[in-house]
Amino acid sequence: MWALAFEAAKSLGSKWLENRRAQSDAKAERELQIIRGERSADIASAEGMSASLKDEFLTIVLTIPLMVIFYASVWGDPAMTIQVNEAFAAMSTLPEWYQWSFMGCVAATFGLRSIKTLGSK
Repeated sequence: MWALAFEAAKSLGSKWLENRRAQSDAKAERELQIIRGERSADIASAEGMSASLKDEFLTIVLTIPLMVIFYASVWGDPAMTIQVNEAFAAMSTLPEWYQWSFMGCVAATFGLRSIKTLGSK
């Protein structure tokens, strides 16, 4: 009976070690591909940000004004629409460096190549 338990533990342990080795080899191969230029740094960056909450946070921040305006339009509360417009007017008075920093953060988060078009009218 002990021999059977030992064999099961040995088999389980060897499979775990194989999986760890395979993961380590795959990570090393990805890093080598990036160094050799075979793999885009954008893809590597996107994989690194997969566990980030920044995307969700910015999505919520950017959709709140839309939800407020929708609510105000559907339930007839024009005061809320006026407040949202005043908030955007106040945001337009922020320093230009702050506006560009925010646009850059949004562009990096959502993978936009260039933010040049965001500021043009």
